[in-house]
Amino acid sequence: MKILSCDVETTTFSKGNPFDSRNKMCLVGLYDGTEYSIYNIEYDDTPYGYEVEEIRKKLDEADLVLFFNMKFDGNHLRKYGINYYDWKIHDCQLAHFILGNQTQPYPSLDETASHYGLGTKLDTIKSYWGAGLQTNEIPLDELTDYLQQDLKLTYEVYLKQIEEIATKPHLAKLINVSMVDTLVLADMEWNGLKYDFTLSKSKAEGLQEQISEIDSLLWGMYPISGLNWNSNDHLSCILYGGLLKIPCREATERTLKDGTIKHGERDGYTSRQMVRLVEPLRGSECAKEGFWKTNVDTLSNLKPNAYTKKLIGLILERGVLEKELNTYALGLPKLYEEYHYADNIIHGRLNQVVARTGRLSSSEPNMQNISGTMLDCFITRF
Repeated sequence: MKILSCDVETTTFSKGNPFDSRNKMCLVGLYDGTEYSIYNIEYDDTPYGYEVEEIRKKLDEADLVLFFNMKFDGNHLRKYGINYYDWKIHDCQLAHFILGNQTQPYPSLDETASHYGLGTKLDTIKSYWGAGLQTNEIPLDELTDYLQQDLKLTYEVYLKQIEEIATKPHLAKLINVSMVDTLVLADMEWNGLKYDFTLSKSKAEGLQEQISEIDSLLWGMYPISGLNWNSNDHLSCILYGGLLKIPCREATERTLKDGTIKHGERDGYTSRQMVRLVEPLRGSECAKEGFWKTNVDTLSNLKPNAYTKKLIGLILERGVLEKELNTYALGLPKLYEEYHYADNIIHGRLNQVVARTGRLSSSEPNMQNISGTMLDCFITRF
């Protein structure tokens, strides 16, 4: 059986996100348990040409390809035309998560290797990244040593995991199925979802108008300059009473040695004692003394009078609109720009090694929990 461990070293924009258009693959490493094959892809200006073909050939011919976080490495390889469709893979990170009863989210290679008494990654490279150097600016010999250690640890972790799986046959099928799922999820992340940014902008404008209308009603009820309706502290004081502190600029005055009086400003606050409108729920105290929670679940379970019920209703409605605006209508275009995605495609993450229940989760953005009012911004390419 031909087994290869595979790892890639890439530039680190957006933590090396494969879909950040600025990132490139610097080195690719393969290890068969005896021999290393290290390929310079875009470490320098040397054309890589035949090397991509050789990597593809070796991986396609392998009976099993080992990774630690396959979706990261696999989608970087795919950017260079090396597709993983027909591979049989073993993701050591995912296997460790399952073997550990799904209690340790995103286990690292260091943690996993140490668990089996195999040593750790080489830490010399971290200082280069910490100093702001990109991966292709790190000395090649040091980067190669770093890559080889990762390949070796991944291979040795796999051997230990096979021994452990043999003692836990009830998990063997789950692990095998999860590895197949990983290839599907990698493909889903690669394809992403196409987004209508023009429609999103239009929705953002509409949401901002609705929020402004609610703000007008709230200001009519509490015309306090500087009141922040997004602040838990401020909302707590309004609803439950307490000392409401409003940030402001204070005038300062000091006398210099020559007698000159110098005027300036500093951050300060004005304070105002607020009366309690509604009793807080038992157990809803914040860590900050004198304040209580104002999240949706808490506010929805309060027992207010008619006036306070109207106030809470406006606050809750405002919160829903703010989430739609900042998380989706403005948030998704912002994420697209920050991650330097291309072709109007948003590539969310589909996580197998997060939820303790073993369910799939999604992040950056959470594609499993898109607001219904924003769904028509996601459009088909077909």
